[in-house]
Amino acid sequence: RLICFMNVMVNVGMRPQELLRLRWEDVRLRTEKEKIDGVRIEYKYTLYDISAKVSKTDKARTAVSANGEYGWVHIQQWKDVCEEFGFPVGQRDLIFAGKNDHSKPSDIPAYFRKTLIDLDLHSDSEGRKRSLYSFRHLFIDYAVKENRPIKAVRDNCGTSLRMLNDYYMSNDAWDMRHHLIRKGFYERAIKRADRTRTIEIVQQEDK
Repeated sequence: RLICFMNVMVNVGMRPQELLRLRWEDVRLRTEKEKIDGVRIEYKYTLYDISAKVSKTDKARTAVSANGEYGWVHIQQWKDVCEEFGFPVGQRDLIFAGKNDHSKPSDIPAYFRKTLIDLDLHSDSEGRKRSLYSFRHLFIDYAVKENRPIKAVRDNCGTSLRMLNDYYMSNDAWDMRHHLIRKGFYERAIKRADRTRTIEIVQQEDK
């Protein structure tokens, strides 16, 4: 249960409470096909429909998993476990329901906090407390540093451009100073620039 929960969080960037209130009907696998230079290519990715009632911002959105179809695979594996132990898996049932009361969300946050304390991992080397939210921060931080379209990150995580700029993009200057002293920085920077430019060209052609 916890492994599947963490996997979804780190690959989608949802808030813990949003994921806890997700139902089986809210997750779906989507397939798209296209032909490039005579070669047929098939894309599969997992979608998570987050309703306005579930969202912290009271706005519905559809989030995409960064690990493609494997998001669906992990959810289905957890579903198999639920069926084995007799947990309800109807379309309207909660994916991460409580063990005793299946109509309420699981106590995963409390269990995760206890696990961190038991392993002496409740804070990092700088004294900052870890929580399930850390997986959301990891998703956003990685997406920003990998030059993902910032508006796409905003929409996927249900946040604002101002929040992303204040809490994530403001660290760019420090990261630049850190990377400047590392061997091979310029070579990697050139490759990244070329890759970003290629992505932008593809996106323009798609439009």
